Amino acid sequence: DYGGGTIDEYRDAMKAVAEEYGYVLFLDNLEKMKVDDSNADQFMLDFLHLNQNGRERYVEGLMELISSAEEIASE
Repeated sequence: DYGGGTIDEYRDAMKAVAEEYGYVLFLDNLEKMKVDDSNADQFMLDFLHLNQNGRERYVEGLMELISSAEEIASE
């Protein structure tokens, strides 16, 4: 918390806005990527920027989100 709230609070606020609008997709990277202090060195360069493994995991989450959006759109 650097004075603006924790990452969880920030994520929850973004999710609430997406849900409020209904047509905004939200990818919860904290949940999807499963990166935390114990494994961050496997996915992060410096606890902020993704390394190759982190980018691949991020893309997997995006692909799942896009796929689920396409399924909803086709219904």
